[in-house]
Amino acid sequence: MENTTRSLQLGYTRECFLVSGEDLGHQNSEFIEFLRNEGFHCKYGFWDCPWVWVNIDSKVYGRGRPGVAYAGVIGGHAITIMEFMTIYNVFKKYRGYEVLQFP
Repeated sequence: MENTTRSLQLGYTRECFLVSGEDLGHQNSEFIEFLRNEGFHCKYGFWDCPWVWVNIDSKVYGRGRPGVAYAGVIGGHAITIMEFMTIYNVFKKYRGYEVLQFP
């Protein structure tokens, strides 16, 4: 499994958020459209799978594929679209600041 994860990794950190939601199983997913509008790029795509791997640092995502782990899972568990949005907004708030600098 380790070799598969490396060859399919989404960015340089090897860990991603695994986001799950019914919307993700549709070709015209609102969440995927949100990611694209935020500048994320798709590295892998299987639109009929209801989960997506998202790397906030590299702004890359991969639509799920049963039986394939694109990366390690941050927190060891999938999160919902709404939970991802909360986390993403925190990361976005601090983008461009030094590690201990606050807006």
